Amino acid sequence: FCSSSILKESFIEGLRHFLDHAQLTVTFQALQLPKMTCIWELMYDVLRFGPKNVCIYLLMMIMMWGGDVECLALFASADCDYDHTWMLQSHAVRVSEDLATSDSQTIAILMAGTVARYHLDSTAEHLIAPLGKAGWKVDYFYSLCDGNLGDNATWKKKAARFEPDPTWSEVKRQDIDATIAQKLKTFGADVGSSKVFNHYDTSPDDLSFISGNDSVAPLWSGKKRGSIARRNFVHVHKEINMLWQQVEIQEKKKGAGFQYSYVMFIRDDAYWLKDFDLDLMLQITGGRHHSAGGQVFSLDCEPASMRLDVHPGLVDYLFLADRTAATIFGNLYKYLIRPGDFGTAWVDHLIRTRPYNGETFYRQLTNFTGTDVTEVAAGLIPMQRVGRVGGRLCLHKTCDSKLTNEGKIVVPYLHPELPKC
Repeated sequence: FCSSSILKESFIEGLRHFLDHAQLTVTFQALQLPKMTCIWELMYDVLRFGPKNVCIYLLMMIMMWGGDVECLALFASADCDYDHTWMLQSHAVRVSEDLATSDSQTIAILMAGTVARYHLDSTAEHLIAPLGKAGWKVDYFYSLCDGNLGDNATWKKKAARFEPDPTWSEVKRQDIDATIAQKLKTFGADVGSSKVFNHYDTSPDDLSFISGNDSVAPLWSGKKRGSIARRNFVHVHKEINMLWQQVEIQEKKKGAGFQYSYVMFIRDDAYWLKDFDLDLMLQITGGRHHSAGGQVFSLDCEPASMRLDVHPGLVDYLFLADRTAATIFGNLYKYLIRPGDFGTAWVDHLIRTRPYNGETFYRQLTNFTGTDVTEVAAGLIPMQRVGRVGGRLCLHKTCDSKLTNEGKIVVPYLHPELPKC
C-alpha cells in the first residue's frame, strides 16, 4: 500500500500532463486511493497497455478514485480512438506480473475444417491484424477440406446449405492454399503449416468410434445423427492433432528451448465481429494461473444464448491454451481414440463419468488433467459461428454472455446482430 503523499502528487501531476496532451479535461475531487493498491503498480500497468489502451485505462483509474471526468474530445485524439468504452464501467484491473513481454509474445493458431465455412477476411482483419499490432508474433497452422458438403456431412442439416465465401469463386482450386497464405501474410501472420485436401483419411480406430461401438467414450450415443457428430468430431480433432505435431516441429526449428506463449484452437466458421484484444482479455481475466494441467480459456456462453436450459460442458468454438494445456488439447484426438495410451486412470475416468457429447468430453478431460478453465465473456472474444445462406451471413451457433463485478457490468453482452440461419 503506497501511502506517500509525494508519490500521489507526482503521479497526479504526471497524469494531468498526459491528459492535457490527449485533449481531455479532468476535474479532480478528493482522491481516495483504494487499499491494497500501489501507485507504481498502476503506473506499470498503464505503461504496458500501449497508446490505444492507455487513455481508457487512465479514465478508469480516475473514476475508481472518485474523480469527476469530462471527456471533451476522447475520440478526436488519435491515441484514444479505441472501441472499448465499456471499460469505463469497470474497476481498474491489476495485470498479472507474468503476462507475456515484448520478447515472448508468441501465439500459434490452429484451425481445421472446410473451405466452404472458412471466413478468411474476418480472420485476417479482426484476429491476425490486431494481434500483430499489439506486438504478438503469430504463426498460423491450418487444414481445410475443399470437398462439397451434403446433408449427411453436417450435424445440423441446415448447415449443409451454407455457401462458401464469394472469394473462393474467383480462386482456382489449386490456388486456394496460396491465396490463404498470402492474405494471412499480408495481415501479419506467418504460416507454420498448411494443408488443403479433398477427402479425410479414416483409420479402423476412427471407424470404431464413429460407429458408436466404442464402449469407453460413446459420445452422442442414441442421437439420431450421432454417427455424423462423431465422424465430424474425429475429422476435426485428427487434423488438429496433425497440426499440433507441426507446431512442435516449428518449436524445435526455432531452437533455444522456444515454446509458444499461447496456442489457439479455433473453428473454421469463426467469424470475428470486432477486433480481438488478447492483452485486454488477459488483463480482465487476471492473467495466467499456475496449475498442473496449465490453463485454457473458453467462451462463457449463457444457456439462454444457446437455447439450452443448462450447459455443463465447455464450449468448443475457441480454446486459448497456455503451453502446458496446449499439449493436452493438441492431443485431444488421441485422448479420445486411444485413451489407453494415457493409462488406466484416464480410461476409468471416462467410463465412470460417461461424457455424452463433445462439450462434456472437454470438461472431463480438463477435470482429469488438472487444467484450470477460465470461461470468458463473449465481448472479450468477439466472434460467433457464422454461415452464409442466400449470399447473406447468418448465425450458425450463438454464444453471448456478460461479466459483472459487484453488481456493475464490466463486459456487456456482445449482442450479435446477424440473423439466425
